[in-house]
Amino acid sequence: MRRLSLLALLITLGVMSSACTEQIVVPNSVATITIEDAPSLDDGGVVITYTLADEEGDDQDLRVEICEGSEDNPTACGFPFEGPHSDGTFFVPTGPNGDALIHQFVWDVSCGRVNDEGLISTDVSTTYFARVSVRGEDDSARTSSSFSLTDLGMDDLPACSR
Repeated sequence: MRRLSLLALLITLGVMSSACTEQIVVPNSVATITIEDAPSLDDGGVVITYTLADEEGDDQDLRVEICEGSEDNPTACGFPFEGPHSDGTFFVPTGPNGDALIHQFVWDVSCGRVNDEGLISTDVSTTYFARVSVRGEDDSARTSSSFSLTDLGMDDLPACSR
């Protein structure tokens, strides 16, 4: 009896696998990012608020940079130290069916930014902007409006506690 059940299972699997030879390929769309508000200051960190949407509802890995200058002429771009209450840059969720979810990245300005050359100094009077993109998809980059820490209400940089 046991052999007969096993034989029936094998025949069923063989019939099913031969009937499903067509592979369905679903293209993966690149997630979309929209910078929602002008950067703001909260607990010593600069908050960048954005929405993230993906047609397939896939979690996304993001790249966040803080640059000096303007979008047309960026200088001294670096990866910011992440502050408290930030949603991070890895496995950032999106909603199902392309629904956008609101997220925030918080830059710990007291610790600054880094690039290949090392730590980049931060000054309260320098003009900055944030650039957020899906990791590996440079065309997805969106930029915030320009800001200085002074404009956001910061007079002095606190000491980095890391």
